[in-house]
Amino acid sequence: MKSSFDSWMLFAAALLGRLFFYLYLICIPLAGIVAVASPVIGIALLNWLWPAMGRWILPIDSIPIYVFLLLFSFWQLYTYPTGGRPISHYKKDFSNKISSNFISWFGTLKYFTRPYSLVADPGSYAITGPQIRQLIEPGKYQLQPGDILLRGYKNYLDGAFIQHTGGADGLSRFFSHSAIYAGQLTEADRALACTQLKIQTETGEWVKASEAAQQERRHDAEYFQTGTQMVIHSMAKGVHVEDILTFLRCDYVAVLRLPEQLSADPADRAPTATRGKVSANSEALLQSLQTKHALQRSEVVQAALRTALSEIGSGYDFLFEHVKDHHIYSCSELVYHCFQSVNALIGLKITEHRFLGFLFKRDTVAPADIYKAATQNPDANSLKLIWQNVGKAND
Repeated sequence: MKSSFDSWMLFAAALLGRLFFYLYLICIPLAGIVAVASPVIGIALLNWLWPAMGRWILPIDSIPIYVFLLLFSFWQLYTYPTGGRPISHYKKDFSNKISSNFISWFGTLKYFTRPYSLVADPGSYAITGPQIRQLIEPGKYQLQPGDILLRGYKNYLDGAFIQHTGGADGLSRFFSHSAIYAGQLTEADRALACTQLKIQTETGEWVKASEAAQQERRHDAEYFQTGTQMVIHSMAKGVHVEDILTFLRCDYVAVLRLPEQLSADPADRAPTATRGKVSANSEALLQSLQTKHALQRSEVVQAALRTALSEIGSGYDFLFEHVKDHHIYSCSELVYHCFQSVNALIGLKITEHRFLGFLFKRDTVAPADIYKAATQNPDANSLKLIWQNVGKAND
């Protein structure tokens, strides 16, 4: 008897729990209307859809709404996808199925405290353990120093914003962030870190940081750390080093790689020039390109990594408007800066971007531009799409 009673109690909790979740989903957008759009309209809608809210009783005229939502909750739980997992094979009655599915669904709920909210998250990061192993362990797709990494997340506002700033056609819409894979970083690399760090004076002028400031930043574990598989990228805290396992906590990833040799047409020297300040490492390779007409991947990667290390500690370009200045960087501006010696060869260039086609015009480089340089340029010099976990990768 006790077992049966427990089962029915769980069944009731399942229906009521799902019911209140739907009521919660209704109230969230209505609360937004109250707070932002029109308090008068919002309160009127709240009183119409949820009359009991202000009176703490269940009025007769709202019963049909609750009955409908209760039946809808029942149907949703009864048809909840099992994903192939065995559910209640030992007792195939509808109440047990509802209860089992409720517990399965309940495990997908997340709560947040800023602000207090509840969301149903049917999964964690889309990238899987076996996929990560393909990238970090020896094999066909193992990451190599100098690889450009693109990543993205589901349902993040900044990702949605970037997708609507242009150049996000096709699969590139999945990627909102870029980085450079450095591979192993040792104590010897620490001396190279922060050497081009700039700070802003009270008058707004950007000047090279003092040796003391450089030392402080390069010994800050938030910005530089040694390890076997490290990534250099720019986020809100600025340019910093991060372990690949931390970086890969995401949904979507693409790996782009330079060809073994990049060649320039001797009759066409002008396109090898790049817009904006050029790093000393890139300048040396551009000069070399004038005479050799070709660069090896290894020397381009070495120059790019030395440039990336030298910029560690630099701030983040929140407004995406300093792509030519090179003292603060968005994620893709950093990639552009580090590969300036071959940007013209691989088709990576500064382009115009607008939000929704007409707002916040910016001439910059976005992650979508890097993706397109690898997928829409048939030239032998182009970046190669080595791996991605959405769509089909070229290799």
